[in-house]
Amino acid sequence: MTIGTLGVVALAAALVTAGSGEAVETTADAATPSATSDTEGSGGLLSAAGLESALDARRIAEQEQAAERRADAARAAEQAKAREEARAEAEAEANAEAKARAEAKARAQAEARAKAEAEREARLAEITLGERGEHVARMQERLRELGYQVGAADGVYGAETWQAVVALQKVAGLGRDGVVGPATKKALDNGVVPVSRFGGTGVEVDLGRQVLLIVENGTVIRTFNASSGNGESYEALGARYVAHTPSGSYSVYRQVDGIRESSLDLGSMYRPKYFTGGIAVHGSPSIPAYPASHGCVRVSNAAMDWIWSWGASIGTPVHVY
Repeated sequence: MTIGTLGVVALAAALVTAGSGEAVETTADAATPSATSDTEGSGGLLSAAGLESALDARRIAEQEQAAERRADAARAAEQAKAREEARAEAEAEANAEAKARAEAKARAQAEARAKAEAEREARLAEITLGERGEHVARMQERLRELGYQVGAADGVYGAETWQAVVALQKVAGLGRDGVVGPATKKALDNGVVPVSRFGGTGVEVDLGRQVLLIVENGTVIRTFNASSGNGESYEALGARYVAHTPSGSYSVYRQVDGIRESSLDLGSMYRPKYFTGGIAVHGSPSIPAYPASHGCVRVSNAAMDWIWSWGASIGTPVHVY
């Protein structure tokens, strides 16, 4: 009995020590057997109660540890879930950005293709100097209907047709390149024509737009490309002059039905009609789309022939503005 009691006490001490992590001292008296059986019995009962208490403490400690492990595991699972959700969200954002970039790139490529196709179609739709065909003849006929001088609707885009196209572009306020593109075609379709500023019957020279108009009873019946003085100074026969076309209201006071050489050695004038001093409306082989003369009003030789056939005799009003 004494040995059994000592074994129980030792086991309880070991369990308590293991559960609590604290060292338990065993006194010499506890290790010495009691002299009486009553002491043994009493000691055995007390040792059993201590063992039960130690076991309860260990169970509680184990339960707490298990609870802590479960809590740790739950926290770890929650953190892992949060990391997975963050990873999934980042991946979704990356995929969305990649998709947006791909869509933007596709749109840009589509727009570039559409622009290139529109430019190609516009180039194909242009009518330029030297071109031939029915489409040129239709353009020429429309120019004639609007009063821009074209000799014949022969389907050949030649020099005279170029003069008519440039005159239209000037009146419409377009680029003066002679190329019949979308804007010029629109001007043709819309029937863009100049309006007389003075009315009556006579000749009008619009310096701003660089066109010459033939007016009958207040209506413009012919419009010609023209080129007036360029405003620059020049030297002739040892003297300096300014290439200026004066504005004002004049009338034809002299005309030469042929070639007239300039008295200042400035070149030839085809069938000139003088309206002030040495300034005349005359034909020339060079009628650019901008002011380029020494002061006279240049039109093409074909235009000058038409003006002579129309009249513009001595006394015909000439308004320059």
